Amino acid sequence: MKTQAVLASIAISAAALAQTSAYYVTQGTSGPGKTWVMQNGQIQFNYNWAADGQMPIAIGDFGQGLRVRQACGQPTSGNPQQGDEYLLNGTPTGYTNFWNSGDPPNTTAYDATFDGTHIYMVHWLGATDGQVFMYDKNYANGQFLFNARSGDIGITYDSKTNSLWTSNWNDGKVTQWSMNGTQLFQYQPFPVGVAALAYDPVDDTFWMSISATGLLEQHDRNGTFLQSYRWPDYVLGGEIAVVPEPVSVLAFGAGLAALALKRRLSSRG
Repeated sequence: MKTQAVLASIAISAAALAQTSAYYVTQGTSGPGKTWVMQNGQIQFNYNWAADGQMPIAIGDFGQGLRVRQACGQPTSGNPQQGDEYLLNGTPTGYTNFWNSGDPPNTTAYDATFDGTHIYMVHWLGATDGQVFMYDKNYANGQFLFNARSGDIGITYDSKTNSLWTSNWNDGKVTQWSMNGTQLFQYQPFPVGVAALAYDPVDDTFWMSISATGLLEQHDRNGTFLQSYRWPDYVLGGEIAVVPEPVSVLAFGAGLAALALKRRLSSRG
């Protein structure tokens, strides 16, 4: 009995550390690149971008069901370049965007997030370094929100507390902000190079990349380290896609089948 209790405890602990949602991470490059879909330490699949430099990534229902929208965050032409929308499996939908930072020769962005209504990005370098901007659902009509910190590179929306979190490339600090820019909390998971910040609302945890170690790490909202595994490549952008688990889908299908059978039996009287 004691052995069974220990095994049960281990099983519960392992389940608690499992990655519940898919983590989409984008390659750090201004040229042709990829998005990888990571879960439980494994690459589930990856897809090639339809155009160059699509590091900023936002995932949500933009009006046509759950989609992935990526912008060209580091234009090499000095002008806005094409960003694209994808299905969750990486298939381009043909819907595009042309993000304009307002300071094209200098300002870039490497991550994005979506709150159900707006996309948010934190600008890197240029005249608006460290500033958080709010955009419409397709990276247009930018509005300045507040000054975060110089060197902030990752950003994610926390739906539990209606707040934004940023991660810093220069000193590795992760900061929580109210939507009007009041600092709420801060911790330092690593001394430098923290990017690809993503919030998972299913288990209330945060994922991020650590450039110096080449790891993807999970932390709770108090900054406590939970787990890590190797990244697939140098990544800068990241977001979580919350989709129904296979077990839930099967259960839902079984429920529909049972309901249909019950109706057929009832109709036979």
